[in-house]
Amino acid sequence: MVRTTLKGSSIGRVDRVKSKGKRMAKGAFSLSATNATRHSTAVPLRKPITSFAIPLVHAEIVMDDSLKNDDTWITYREPQEIEIIQVGTTEPYKMCRVPVFEGGRKRGFVPLPLRYRDLWLELSYNIVLCSNLWELWKEEGTMLVQHMLTRRLVVEQLLKLDYLTEPGKESVPLLDEWKIRMCRDWWNKSYDEAFAEGRKFLSADPVTAPNKAFFEKGWNINDQGKESLSPVSFHPQALDELKKPSEFHETRHLEDGELPGHWHEGHNPCLFFWSAAQWEWYSEGHSFAETPIAFFNFVLRKEPSYADVKEFEHDVKSIANIIFPNGDGNDCDNIQGIVGGLWLGEMTWREFVDYLRQKWNLDENSCKPWEKKGIDIFSFMLHPMFKKPSFILDERNPFDSLEAQLIFQGFMRRGSENRDWNPEDQILWESLLRMSPKEYEPVWKKVVKTILEEEKSV
Repeated sequence: MVRTTLKGSSIGRVDRVKSKGKRMAKGAFSLSATNATRHSTAVPLRKPITSFAIPLVHAEIVMDDSLKNDDTWITYREPQEIEIIQVGTTEPYKMCRVPVFEGGRKRGFVPLPLRYRDLWLELSYNIVLCSNLWELWKEEGTMLVQHMLTRRLVVEQLLKLDYLTEPGKESVPLLDEWKIRMCRDWWNKSYDEAFAEGRKFLSADPVTAPNKAFFEKGWNINDQGKESLSPVSFHPQALDELKKPSEFHETRHLEDGELPGHWHEGHNPCLFFWSAAQWEWYSEGHSFAETPIAFFNFVLRKEPSYADVKEFEHDVKSIANIIFPNGDGNDCDNIQGIVGGLWLGEMTWREFVDYLRQKWNLDENSCKPWEKKGIDIFSFMLHPMFKKPSFILDERNPFDSLEAQLIFQGFMRRGSENRDWNPEDQILWESLLRMSPKEYEPVWKKVVKTILEEEKSV
């Protein structure tokens, strides 16, 4: 499990060993910008980096409640390699999912392209490394925040599927940027400075193995600093530099530096990690963006169903997060209202879908499947459900529709606390008569009576 350990009460100054190159007059190593050329033989990025999206951090780390409280701590387990079906085809391919836990309780998953697994682990390793440095010597706190901010931004991008997703050719821009800036020591540089120093690196793929040597170009490391650069262990020279900075030491900390508004997963707005139901549906080759209503249809019929309304609300917000990666369709208050209405039977399934159709600008295909069945009283009267109510759907029974199921489930939930259900419940009858003609009211009365008799006998 990848866990950043951030226990501590005091906050130290945040420093970093300065890169010792020609640009600083005295050098342990130098980066030659003159080697950068417009053309290269490197494998190119599918989406070249044209600006830096990860903000630079120059502030000291400040421990907040979510970092101190084990019960709310967000942690990630090792990525799991899973076979899924490509959207729009029947072709299987492999990708990863990262299990997410909050205080030891499973929160969900983060989808991760297989080709980025090692890079995700490298980012996680750097968070652990900087965390240990900060705990031991109150050093590298800004880099700790920098990496944690990067991970939060990366997770947001992955959850939204906001990247090119062709299997085997995925491009996650934020992970590409992080790796390139790590390779070229660009955490103290603006995009323009980085472009001037090595523009060719901004259009090269940092993930593909053939480009490893390419990204190491231009670094002239002399023997004086070689040992202290090893990532495997801490050498005395590096530790001395941390404890007693030399003339080559520089700090990333600025006195007036401010922490970003939300730089780790515990900050609001909360992240919409994928539920197990989301992952199951997506892995079968479905598209959240193309057929979101089909997902809700699937998950509301699923057994076992949601344990509480918050789980359903989270899934709806997660799908909105994918359809509208910029947040335009994720009005949390409105989503909470319609989800609560459907959950309690105050809103019908048809009304729920119509609301999303308008709010999310969905076309007819995006709203499929839709139940357009008539109601056959006689088949209902002869159906076993009349004798013993059940919320397991049977397509042969026109009364046993998802819409009817949700209305009766809402009715039962509203009276569950005191086990008190009124057969004349106003909300129940308003919903039933909105979904079916009034002449079927006698049948619904028999259904209500049967349900209540069964419930009282339990």
